[in-house]
Amino acid sequence: MTGFDARLLDAFDHALWPMAIAVALLVGAAHALRPGHGKTLVAAYLVAERGRWMHAAALAVIVAGLHTVSVLTIGLLWWAVAGERAGSIEPVAVWGRLAVALMVLALGAIVLHRQWRAFQRRREHRHHHHGPADGVAPWSWAGLFAIASAGALIPSPAAFLLLVSGLLTGRVALAVVMVACFGIGLAATVLAVGLMVIAGRDWLGRKAKANRQLMRIGALAPLVGATAIVCGGFVLSATALAALVGA
Repeated sequence: MTGFDARLLDAFDHALWPMAIAVALLVGAAHALRPGHGKTLVAAYLVAERGRWMHAAALAVIVAGLHTVSVLTIGLLWWAVAGERAGSIEPVAVWGRLAVALMVLALGAIVLHRQWRAFQRRREHRHHHHGPADGVAPWSWAGLFAIASAGALIPSPAAFLLLVSGLLTGRVALAVVMVACFGIGLAATVLAVGLMVIAGRDWLGRKAKANRQLMRIGALAPLVGATAIVCGGFVLSATALAALVGA
């Protein structure tokens, strides 16, 4: 846990409710800026699946919900088993990261297969002028949940310790509200990243109308995005397996 994350616990211990909630929002948003948390996968998914602003907003809502639910579920189960001896969540987190990594890898394979077929259909359409140019659905709830889970399903250690502190001190209501606000902060960063990616992709699309080279690059963007999801799944899986072996 970083020094910045530690301020979450300091706010819980010493700040009044309004200040504690504000700190939870800010720490959650800043926490999502650190490496990981699925931002790259979210960006790749929005490009690959031609997402719009409502898809970025849906991802943000799912991230906030998944993170809050995962902290509460795992934290309460952990407390029920360990009681006042509840401590590090790392043993649970390692297996959780592996499960999420495999889910992202499977999703990436599905998206890559679909985008490759769409790319082939577009080429065939251009050269032979028959059949639909593209039949790829822009998004799916299953895909959004899988991508959002990469950054939200495994709870932050700071948020987990915050909930445990609330259980230990009897200030459960404040702890739960702060955990929820932490998730909202995470979601705000995910939404900002998603909107920037969509704006950049749309800008490239407008420029591509007057530039044949940019048009070719734009046509490859969904395929590149799908490939990035697969690569991200491999990296997440390898990292989780290495953590398991080293545990």
